Amino acid sequence: MVLTFNITLSNYVRDLMHRARPYPHDVAIITHFHEFCSLALDKANRRIPHHPHTQEYFDTILRMPLKTP
Repeated sequence: MVLTFNITLSNYVRDLMHRARPYPHDVAIITHFHEFCSLALDKANRRIPHHPHTQEYFDTILRMPLKTP
């Protein structure tokens, strides 16, 4: 997995990997941080917060995916 902070860098890395013919492209996940967070929340069946600066976001929504059973 290659995780970058911005979408431009993840696209650049993906492009470089597509140019490397012997490399198997289906074994690497290349994404940027915000997409990774979105996918993680989706997989955890959590909603994507629309107001991230509220205290509720930090106290409840952010901690939910981190709790272990």
